[in-house]
Amino acid sequence: MGLRAHTHLAESADEVEFVAVGTGLLADMANNIGWKMDAISCGGFAHTPTTELDDLEGLGADVHVAHGVHCDSADRALLRERGTAVAICVRSNKILGAGRPPIADYLAEGSPIGIGTDSLASSPSLDRLEEARAARDLALAQGYDLPDLNARIWQAITLGGAFCLGLDGRELSGSRADQVGVLAVGALGDLAVFDVPTQGDPFAALIDHGAGECVATVLGGTFVHRRGGQ
Repeated sequence: MGLRAHTHLAESADEVEFVAVGTGLLADMANNIGWKMDAISCGGFAHTPTTELDDLEGLGADVHVAHGVHCDSADRALLRERGTAVAICVRSNKILGAGRPPIADYLAEGSPIGIGTDSLASSPSLDRLEEARAARDLALAQGYDLPDLNARIWQAITLGGAFCLGLDGRELSGSRADQVGVLAVGALGDLAVFDVPTQGDPFAALIDHGAGECVATVLGGTFVHRRGGQ
């Protein structure tokens, strides 16, 4: 049908336990509701949620998944092999106690990632620059110390987001092909303007100071928002 798919994957340790051995919080919830589920009746599938989704043919270049908190190296390699991107939601994971996504590993291994917010039900805001700062700080805490970190995080919230949504040229045609999520000659004029200090690394400046500082947005070369209405 040409439609893309999105799901949550490996968000919590409860999900990992349920898929592996068919027990835990999710199994208890299913039993209380009266749902009959294969994972419970057969004692789990003895593998990870990522492997289970792949067995169900749920991975692919036309899919992106949210969270990926509990993805080990084999899971991450499988996601890369299938071309499936992961939308990292650091603040939601922290608030829900789901764990910390291995963002340093995703970056070091070259996994395609975007930066998401999950929703206001589990995140303090939908400001993706606040989310980018949280993701950058987590990568630092996990030991990612290469000088390209701020640029990589910025790429994740721009071209990475386009990749997650299939807007990076893989599924576009005509005048829109390969022209989303990137500043390039001939690309679409979809821009956001931020009032931030400009000395030093511009990516660090945007990530550290950009939250709440968008003064204008441009869509297809036309201003659609200006702070103060000017």
